[in-house]
Amino acid sequence: MSSKAGNEISIGVYTGVVEERYNEPSFLKQLENIGQLLDGKDAEILSAGRNRNIRVVLSCRERRLDAVVKVFHRQNTLRDRLDAGRGSKAKRTWLAASYLESKGIGTPVPIGFMERRQAGRLIESYYLAEYQAEAVSFKDELIRLFRHDPQCGKFMTLMQCVAE
Repeated sequence: MSSKAGNEISIGVYTGVVEERYNEPSFLKQLENIGQLLDGKDAEILSAGRNRNIRVVLSCRERRLDAVVKVFHRQNTLRDRLDAGRGSKAKRTWLAASYLESKGIGTPVPIGFMERRQAGRLIESYYLAEYQAEAVSFKDELIRLFRHDPQCGKFMTLMQCVAE
């Protein structure tokens, strides 16, 4: 159940990657039953729809860890084939977040991703990150700027920052 950062590991029936700072046996043991964890009484649904974001409390290195788990909807066979070379949405989300974090760009701290495949099909996939109460999604910020700044000055400033 251990790995170097970036190397795929087995977590129960799942495979995935867990960042080194979280990679310890008791933490991984909690993730083996992620379905039960997400359905538990302490789980808080932050957003619902095709993909869900659920806040859960985990324990890592004897401290409380507020985490968000993005649960990706099961996809069709064609998407499974397309993603075979690119990686699942969960893996791509983890790669993007890890890249942003490495460049000092504000993003919730990535924990890892997990997926379960069966007969070549992606059955379940999850992306995990530290919970940030004040985090605002890029999409929500764009919508706010369009509503409150019809001249788009702040929008253009934001786009320039993203481009850099």
